[in-house]
Amino acid sequence: MEIKDLLREPLKGFTAYKPGGKKVKVREGVEEIIQLNANENQLGPSPKAIEAMKEATEISQFYPFTFGQLEEVRQIFADYHGVSADNIMITAGSGGIISAFGEIFLNPGDEVVSCEPTYDSYKAMVNRYGAKFIAAPLKNYGYDLEAMLELITEKTKLAVIVNPNNPTGTLLTNQELDDFMDKVPDHVIVVIDEAYFEWIGDKNYQSAIKYVKEGKKIAVLRTFSKLYGMAGVRIGYGIMLSDICKEMRNVEWNYGPSRIGLAGAVAAIQDEEYIERSLDNNTKGRAFLTKVLEEAGFDVVKSYASFIYFYPNGFTSDELVDKLGSYGVIIRAFKEYTRVSVGIPRQNAIFAETLKKVLKND
Repeated sequence: MEIKDLLREPLKGFTAYKPGGKKVKVREGVEEIIQLNANENQLGPSPKAIEAMKEATEISQFYPFTFGQLEEVRQIFADYHGVSADNIMITAGSGGIISAFGEIFLNPGDEVVSCEPTYDSYKAMVNRYGAKFIAAPLKNYGYDLEAMLELITEKTKLAVIVNPNNPTGTLLTNQELDDFMDKVPDHVIVVIDEAYFEWIGDKNYQSAIKYVKEGKKIAVLRTFSKLYGMAGVRIGYGIMLSDICKEMRNVEWNYGPSRIGLAGAVAAIQDEEYIERSLDNNTKGRAFLTKVLEEAGFDVVKSYASFIYFYPNGFTSDELVDKLGSYGVIIRAFKEYTRVSVGIPRQNAIFAETLKKVLKND
């Protein structure tokens, strides 16, 4: 008998989520690889976060709960968002919370509704637990909430919304979300992934955290992998109804964060100078890349995130990824569309110059 024969039934045909996209062949002589395929903040972590993490290594023999560090950080995050510590769940990346939703809520045959394309980790999680991922197509590159409502049945456990959406970068209006939350049935938990929320750039736009404060059955996901430049540190957290959080903490040990990561997260969230620098870099870089892509003749989707989603007229998406990749500029294909992450100015300029070479077929 093969090991595969001993797997849980849902895993026998399971395909894992593969971050970063396809591997490309880089030509000889390329001295620098520009990674614009995974939406990482190329500024790197906050200097204050780096210092805090260095200090935390000196007591890294202790678990995160020792001396009450985990409880202390929950309270800091709760104060930051104006909620109770009972609403905060912290994991090793927001992927920990995504996995926990599958573990505590999904039975084989349960349903999760969403739209596609979106962040593939949700579909992978649902399949891993033998549930059904049922998705409506996007409408104008954004979530079609009315179509999602029509997909909900008595078997639906979760409704997943990524806002801004990944990979398209589109944003729902607050009114659209309000209408959806008013109509969603009581037996459905709404998961709103706000991994890219900070990049929106509109101070009047309201986070879905307001629904948590209203006592709705909702979980809002945030991460330190994007704005805060700590993708390799693996710290994510959820702001959710306290009853959901209580049940999720029963499996917390499986997904818990590190002491070092917690120390860095606390320092990062308080480093206002770094946050402003990151936002300024992204806003300017996003505008620059949008202009470059439009001038290249590509169809560009307006982005509210840290990446640009576009249709590469004249190329297949895989062809463009391969051609840019051969020069060491790594972006990502999504079927017929392509996505490029915002880098620092020098990286954005290299992308623009390399794209010119590809367009000239150099």
